[in-house]
Amino acid sequence: MASAQYLIVGLFAVVVVIVTALQLRGRKVALQAYWHRGAGDQDWKEAFPSAGTDEVQRFLFLFVDAFAFSRNRASKFLPSDRVYAVYRALYPNKGLPDALEVETFARGLKERYGVALSEIWNNELTLGQIFNRCRVPAA
Repeated sequence: MASAQYLIVGLFAVVVVIVTALQLRGRKVALQAYWHRGAGDQDWKEAFPSAGTDEVQRFLFLFVDAFAFSRNRASKFLPSDRVYAVYRALYPNKGLPDALEVETFARGLKERYGVALSEIWNNELTLGQIFNRCRVPAA
């Protein structure tokens, strides 16, 4: 009887390892679309000509820190990137729990810029739209 229990636990462990490996592979493939880009500095300058490089960088650092990406990858994100698309690239399987990246980003936006992400959130929301809100005080 005990050997059957060990067999079940062992099989469960194998399934967990396989599912985790597939999840990580899917994540890696989905994120490659961002990592293989060149720097998006020009895109940010075109979208926000009056924004300084430091201002854009601070905003992008807030974003990548919330998602636990390396700060070296901040320049890979463009104003047209949808936050939800980045989140889905990180978590392609909707059934698995996340590490509260969007919530962490929202908290940082509120603390640094006074912007409540929950008030403007939709699945099409881009980094540029959020950055613009952070630059312009709400009326």
